[in-house]
Amino acid sequence: MNQDPFESIGTGIPEEAVSALGVLPPPLAADILDLATRFDAIMHAGAVRIRLELVVTNSCRKIHSDYTDLRLITTYAGPGTQVLPMGAEKLESNLWSVPAGWVGLFKGRLFGEGHSACLHRSPPAADLRVRRLVLVIDTPSLANENSSV
Repeated sequence: MNQDPFESIGTGIPEEAVSALGVLPPPLAADILDLATRFDAIMHAGAVRIRLELVVTNSCRKIHSDYTDLRLITTYAGPGTQVLPMGAEKLESNLWSVPAGWVGLFKGRLFGEGHSACLHRSPPAADLRVRRLVLVIDTPSLANENSSV
């Protein structure tokens, strides 16, 4: 993973999905495996889709909800995903930043009837001149290749 930026994707049971990401520092691989295993246990999916990405652009800067059931997002380095509190007006000034290292479970549009999707966005990494190392874990059958963090 010498590329800057990069994106690695792995799908399968947690061990297979983490292995498909390539060679990672052992503590990072262990943390991703732990999160993937826990996510799989919550979702009862039998598999996960993992995306590890170094983000340096302003992609996904609009406040939105994802077209999925549940998504795990954690930022290992750089500014974390910005979340709009439930019921708040859709304004940048109302966004709250999830601290790096925290793990968020984001309800998507397909989570289920009676549940509101979590509105969020990626901080504008290019404007801020920062790099973000972001992990996203999804249910493979509902993962959207074009969804950003």
